[in-house]
Amino acid sequence: LKAALAAVLTLALAGVGVTLWPRQPAPTAATTGSAAAAAATVREALPAAADERPPLGPLTAKHAAAFEGWLPTAPRDHFVIQLMTRDISRAGEIEHFLEAASQSLDPGSLRVHRWEQTGRNRIGVLYGEYPSLKAAWAALQRLPDEIRLLRPFPQQVSKLQQR
Repeated sequence: LKAALAAVLTLALAGVGVTLWPRQPAPTAATTGSAAAAAATVREALPAAADERPPLGPLTAKHAAAFEGWLPTAPRDHFVIQLMTRDISRAGEIEHFLEAASQSLDPGSLRVHRWEQTGRNRIGVLYGEYPSLKAAWAALQRLPDEIRLLRPFPQQVSKLQQR
């Protein structure tokens, strides 16, 4: 039981970026030169800047453009339904979701939102625009079962405008 508990805690801590062993010592003057050369080699081997976003699929790009045009004029006190969220590295899942969701939802009400959260680029699919939280919850209850299984939730427009 202790071994199982230790394994679960180790995995949980690893998931939030915590390590159970000490950090590496700070670089010294003797190691700085070789470390700088190694870092330069790694930078050259990496693709373009780390903050560049991977290309989006055509549907994802279309709905992202719709979001960018809509957000500045959207009423701050309105709500949308956030259908799903993924890390930007999994943008292909968003593209496939949009293809499927467009069959059962109004494609004109789908939007794609990108933002940075805790140092990671995120991407999410939003649906609709509702004048109140109550209206958003009511619309959420009418979503197809396969979409409700993703556990969508209402999101206030003002929160999106702050990102």
